[in-house]
Amino acid sequence: MNSARPHTSTPILTPTAIPSVQDSVPVILLFLFGVFGNLAALIVLCFRSKIHEWRPFYRFVLGLAITDGGGLLISIPISEYQYLSRFKDQLPRPVCEYLAFIYMFTLLSSAMIVCCMSVDRFLATFFPLYYNSTTKGRRANITLTLLWITSALLCILHVFGLGSAKIFYPGSWCFLNFIDTEDTASPTQSWCDVHVIVFLISIVTVFTSCWSPLIVNILQHVSGATSGVGETELLLVRLSITNSVIDPWIYILFRKEVVAVAVNCARRVCQKVEETQRSCSRSATGSKTQGEGLGSVHINPLAEDP
Repeated sequence: MNSARPHTSTPILTPTAIPSVQDSVPVILLFLFGVFGNLAALIVLCFRSKIHEWRPFYRFVLGLAITDGGGLLISIPISEYQYLSRFKDQLPRPVCEYLAFIYMFTLLSSAMIVCCMSVDRFLATFFPLYYNSTTKGRRANITLTLLWITSALLCILHVFGLGSAKIFYPGSWCFLNFIDTEDTASPTQSWCDVHVIVFLISIVTVFTSCWSPLIVNILQHVSGATSGVGETELLLVRLSITNSVIDPWIYILFRKEVVAVAVNCARRVCQKVEETQRSCSRSATGSKTQGEGLGSVHINPLAEDP
């Protein structure tokens, strides 16, 4: 392992280029909505435990909320401090490596948990006898534990020289160094219920939408198609963190009870629209018939004039 890690520098900010406290508003919003959203998801899960009985799928949802909410809770305050202090001091190397670990751990763990949720629904649908064994709860717990351990081991490699952490613009966050690639080692490369399918599709769609731009940017830097670091990378990392903010709200909004209410409301609206159309059609038909009756006056050509 290479013990000589490159210096984690950040772009030099002139007094006029230093972000103001107002620029930290997006960070504050990410923190508030992310932490309280995941906390709300945890509360809903606990209060509905008698209904879902902590089946494996809901254990994974619990793990996802803990991962996303915990990652935001222990990382964003450091970034917010940098804004409040007007970037007076550069992030120390241990703090930078810590932030890089938290961001990567949250990303990797969330992705693996979503995959486990998909596998869980697949097994429940196609292999119900195997899935409904008495050890399914313990199996889910072991899977979550191994998943977190694996993510932690992979995301801490940069501390031991396999890659490095870098401070990114404006100096409030750190991530795996994908800019100076020549100086590092290469980065480590249900169907039973409709609401579950909708939930999984939503989770995967949001995850892909939030992280794809950052991944594309990383590939652009690795290939040499772009260079430098600035506001683009800042916006992309904020977008990726937004995934942790949206995940719990997806669970809250796409619970079985909420989906059932939404479907019933949609059906009622469709029925009312159809009834209105039928009523309008009958009214139009009646008016037309009456008009034809009034207009059909027969004249006898042989009748004498008065």
